[in-house]
Amino acid sequence: MKRSALTLIAVAGAIAAACHEGPLQPRPRYALRTGGYPTLEWELTTDRLYMPGSFCYTYYVHAVDANGYTIPDPYVHWTISDIRVARFEFYQGSSTVAVTGTSMYVCGTPDSGPNGTPGYGYFSLTATWGNAAPITQVAEFGQTYNGYQPQTETVTPSSADLLPQQTRQLSAVSVDQFGHTRQTQPNWTVDNSAVATVNQSGLVTAVSTGQTSVRATVNGTVGVSTIVVLGPSTITIAPNPATVCRNGTTRLTATVKDQRGNVWNSGTITWSSSNTSVATVAPNGTRQGDVQGVVEGQATITATLAPASGSSALTVSYCAPIVWVGGPYTLTRYQTGRYTAYATNGALPFTYQFRRQDCSGVNTCQPWGSWVSRGGTNYWDVIVFSCGVSHINIQAMVTDSRSSTATSGPYYVAISNPC
Repeated sequence: MKRSALTLIAVAGAIAAACHEGPLQPRPRYALRTGGYPTLEWELTTDRLYMPGSFCYTYYVHAVDANGYTIPDPYVHWTISDIRVARFEFYQGSSTVAVTGTSMYVCGTPDSGPNGTPGYGYFSLTATWGNAAPITQVAEFGQTYNGYQPQTETVTPSSADLLPQQTRQLSAVSVDQFGHTRQTQPNWTVDNSAVATVNQSGLVTAVSTGQTSVRATVNGTVGVSTIVVLGPSTITIAPNPATVCRNGTTRLTATVKDQRGNVWNSGTITWSSSNTSVATVAPNGTRQGDVQGVVEGQATITATLAPASGSSALTVSYCAPIVWVGGPYTLTRYQTGRYTAYATNGALPFTYQFRRQDCSGVNTCQPWGSWVSRGGTNYWDVIVFSCGVSHINIQAMVTDSRSSTATSGPYYVAISNPC
């Protein structure tokens, strides 16, 4: 079987059926190739043929066999995609015709537009012959370009998540009253320029955390894309509610999440107390705050990472004091060691007492000595003179302003040269 090919040509010098306007101006040949044979060629000023609705154009086919010889009278099938827009002049009402010959006369469909005006919109014309691949070209009929009425405007992507200073290119496509897709140049606007901006090419730039809508408008028809600039959206504090003792401390931890519920690790929390006479708070790293109880009462502790914030309800209560001892773990004879009592909770001011126990072996210790009052001084200086002392134990006792007392456990101190 011989291989065949088909070429469809629209002549720029079209035949006017009703109006007498001049033909479209030709330009250098423009070819739309569909993959080898056949080839569709135009000699027009635009990639799509545009003509007033009262015009008619003659389309020609050139049928060539596998040897390159022209077939003078091929049997060609012609198809118009939308006869509301264009029609075969001598086969009105039909969207498909099959005729012998090399030409077809196509006109705008009269009175199919608004208020009885000639039809307008896109249509495609397809020619098929034998086993040759079909060839198709898109054209447009209309009174003026303003006859096009967009029915929908679609923005792609319809939504986007961005980080501050990131950009995203949007595009918009219109679908007209005939269901044809058009690439248009919309007017781009943004609802909240503090969140994001957009230029007239549809390039979006994220500014700050939040959500806004970017709109593409063509002849009053609007398409929308939702832009979310990610950032801190919620902050939760644990524990909530929280309690702390008067003169005590507790640690709060904040968790920050963005609008999509993902943990947000950037930035450092700012902490604040609603009542610093009851409790104060200081940052500890990027996500923790240390709370100090001052007096009994309530306060709200707030964690902020703009624009998000969260809070914890804090209660400060009275608790009995707690005391422990710190100081050198080892002394030599005649060496002075300073031992400090550390107290928390309770009600200030505190008074302190210390006592000591001398030991000559693991289980051989003298009775505890008497308590030595230090008043408001929280340390005690200790020195060992006696031979045979292998280690000493030190205790501290604290009394708060409400007469509550607390005693520390024994603090073990080794004596390095006991004679």
